[in-house]
Amino acid sequence: MLRRISSALIAAALFMTLTAGVALAHPVGQEGESDCFGVRISHGSANFHANDGHGWTPVERAAMLEETVAFFYAISPPEFQEFLEDFFGEDLQVSVKDMTAFVRAVCANEVPFPEE
Repeated sequence: MLRRISSALIAAALFMTLTAGVALAHPVGQEGESDCFGVRISHGSANFHANDGHGWTPVERAAMLEETVAFFYAISPPEFQEFLEDFFGEDLQVSVKDMTAFVRAVCANEVPFPEE
């Protein structure tokens, strides 16, 4: 039961935190849609809510993703940990290139988020 709840929380938190360009409050762009990547990248960098999780530079967003990845790596099931290692490297360091590749992968439904 605890594992099921943990997996659900991981999936929900990763979705909200990572897929919306680290926008924290509201996901934008729909997975599978052709404009998903562009919408998420431009929304996360837009400066209209600089104090509300927006307006961050790509370097700042990559650093936040790196912290988030490290946190979720620690609480994820082994198969998702393996995915994170394969995607970001064993050191889990996230570059701007990695961050944009991750957003693109999420938009293409290529990230195996833990299921409930």
